[in-house]
Amino acid sequence: MKDFFKNKGIKVAVALAAVLIVILMSTFLSAGRSNLFANIFRTVTSPFESGLSSVADYLEGVYDYMYGFDKLKAENEELKAKIADMEKAVRQAKISNDENDRLRELVNLQVKRPHLVFEDALVISWNSSNWSSTFVINKGSSSGVELYDSVITESEALVGQIIEVGATTSVVRTVVDAETSIGALIDRTGISGVASGEFTLMGENRLKLSFLPSGSDLINGDTVLTSGKGEVFPQDLVIGTIVSTQKEESGLNWYGIISPAAELSKLTQVFVIKEYKLSEE
Repeated sequence: MKDFFKNKGIKVAVALAAVLIVILMSTFLSAGRSNLFANIFRTVTSPFESGLSSVADYLEGVYDYMYGFDKLKAENEELKAKIADMEKAVRQAKISNDENDRLRELVNLQVKRPHLVFEDALVISWNSSNWSSTFVINKGSSSGVELYDSVITESEALVGQIIEVGATTSVVRTVVDAETSIGALIDRTGISGVASGEFTLMGENRLKLSFLPSGSDLINGDTVLTSGKGEVFPQDLVIGTIVSTQKEESGLNWYGIISPAAELSKLTQVFVIKEYKLSEE
C-alpha cells in the first residue's frame, strides 16, 4: 500500500487539484444568476464532482483499512504474547502440581514405612543403548546414595536399582533390564518366584515371573510384589501386574509376563531408598 502512494501519489494529487479548480469555478459561476454558460459548465463539470466524491470515498476507505489493519496487527501480537504467557504459567503450574503430588505421596510413604530413608532425585538422561535399560539421576555419594540402593516412585512402584555411583550422579538399572533379578511374590496367593528381565522382553517394556512352584495359581491381573528375600530389595514394593501367562519349554510349569507398575517412559522424578533406620525400641 505504501508503494501505491509512492508511485501514484503525484498523479492522484494532480487529479485532485484539477477537480478542485473545476469545483471552485463551478461555485463562482453559480454564485450569480443562472445563464446558459453556467448551465453548460455545470453539466460538463458534474462528472468531475462525482469522480471527486468517489476518489475521496476510496481514499477514506484506504485510510480506514490501513489504520484498522495496523491496529488489528498490534492487537494480534499483543494477544499472542498474552497466550504465550498463559501457556507458560499453565505449564509451570502443572509441573508444580505434579511435584507437590509426588512429594505428598512421599510423605504418606514415609508414614507407612518409617524404617526407610528416602532421597528424591531427578532423571537427567537415559542410556541410548538397545542392550540395556538404564538412566542417570542427579544424586550420588554426596547425597548418601550407595551401590545397589533400590529406586522407586512415590506410589511404591519399583523402578530399579543403583548400579553405578558418582559424587553427584548415579546410574539406575530398571526392572526390565536383562540383568535384573528380583525376589517376588504374588500378592493374591503369596506364592514366591523370581521376576527377571529378558532381552527379548525389554523392548516391550516387560519382564518375566518364573521359578514358580509346580501347579501355581497364576492369572492375568495378579499384582507382583517384592518378597524381600535376600535383603536386596525391601519387601512389598510393587513390581507390576501379570498381563499374560505361558508354559515353560518343559511344559511342566507356567510363567507370567509382568507389566511394570512404574511408567518408565514418563519418569521425571524418583526416590532412592538409601538406608534402613535403626529401630528406636
